[in-house]
Amino acid sequence: MAIAQTPSGTSQNHRSSVAEHDTAQLEQRQAAQRAAVQSGDHQAIEDTTRALSAFALHAMADLRASEHMLPEAVELYHRALALQDSPETRSHLADAELLQKKATFKNGASQSKAVSPARRRIDPTSKPTTSQLAHLSPSKAHMFTALDTQLRQILSSSFNDWGTLEARRQRYPEALIYFHEAEDWEASTPGLRRNIGIAAFLDGQYEEAVRALQLAALREPQDQHTCLMLAMSQFSLDRFSDAARTFAMVADLAMRDPRAAYAWALSLARTDQQAKANEIVDKLSTQTLPLDQLALVCKVYDVTANYEQAVKCFRRISQQDPTFKGSHLETGAALIRLDRPTEAIPELQAESKLSPDNLDAQYYLAYAFLQVSRKEEAATLLKSIITADPAYVQAQYQLGRLLLDDGQTEQAIQHLESAANADTTHDYLHYQLHVAYRRAGRTADANRELKLYKEIKASHRTITFPQDHEKN
Repeated sequence: MAIAQTPSGTSQNHRSSVAEHDTAQLEQRQAAQRAAVQSGDHQAIEDTTRALSAFALHAMADLRASEHMLPEAVELYHRALALQDSPETRSHLADAELLQKKATFKNGASQSKAVSPARRRIDPTSKPTTSQLAHLSPSKAHMFTALDTQLRQILSSSFNDWGTLEARRQRYPEALIYFHEAEDWEASTPGLRRNIGIAAFLDGQYEEAVRALQLAALREPQDQHTCLMLAMSQFSLDRFSDAARTFAMVADLAMRDPRAAYAWALSLARTDQQAKANEIVDKLSTQTLPLDQLALVCKVYDVTANYEQAVKCFRRISQQDPTFKGSHLETGAALIRLDRPTEAIPELQAESKLSPDNLDAQYYLAYAFLQVSRKEEAATLLKSIITADPAYVQAQYQLGRLLLDDGQTEQAIQHLESAANADTTHDYLHYQLHVAYRRAGRTADANRELKLYKEIKASHRTITFPQDHEKN
């Protein structure tokens, strides 16, 4: 390994300066950094990695400057100084900037027509092109490339270690900065893509996690933990089909982690693989899980329309902790879907006591009251919901229907208009408003709403409970 000495300020001496290489300082810094990594001392790792990275950047800058790649050299010197101040680096930077100005002045006529080197975008991590090395003899070009490759590997490994340190400190955005720097220098560094993927996942950058983990999985397909993290990243992006396929590749490992198994089951449920999804949640629901995790498992039964099991699952939570918020609501909702509103009412009343501000619990309770003809109680709840949230579409719709059935057409129209204006995607809102307008003698408005109803109904059907709809 060879490192250039201080540039002399002339292009000829600057080129020849790399012929005599001194590796002692680099080797010393590498040894110190390896010892720090082995010690596990965070501060020592940061200090030695900073020193090693700064010196390697300085060496790379010298290498670029030696062959007149001055814009790249200047950028690299600046990067080295940003990590660690050094009189030697500042001196080399001044020399490189002087040479760059001289080159620009010498080529003044042509430079005036071209983009200035100082203004064009510089990527100092890019490998030198064939044209940039064309003036070198084959042997010198080989030496240049070998030294460039070695420095790239050192920089990539160093920044990878730095990123790992920040990840262990749970500073994931900072970790990603260093991991990406490492990737720019040498993407094939062992474990680097996996590190990027994990840090990105933990920082909530799921697109980047998928990109990196897919590459890591291609490199080491036998690494099941990488595949599992990839599946979780795909799941977090709602790419359920991709996630389901990736989970299947690591089925045993996924089933050992309740969170992963839940994500797998939900991915299957979202891609119409209900039987397999139920098989997984059946196993999970028998395990001793924290109640918040068990609640997620129970919700998969809702997605697969396995409401009987959903009721059993959520009641298991309520039995263990009657004050667990959400379990009574989910039980009541499942019972309504099973057309058992009488059983749903006490569950929803219990949820409303636990969470008086939970408008969903109040809405489901109002809906259950409507199903058993307790209209006054339903109306009171629906009005309360609308007062708290006028944009609650289903409350506006159900109150509008209730008022329409009671002959209060004008009041019904106000609520139905609010519902239809807030949600233009569901056909039944427009159908009910058409009926109300017809009763009020507003024929033109009724015809307009009927037309909208037919257009939406023809384009798609996305109605699910509790969005009750008209049957025609």
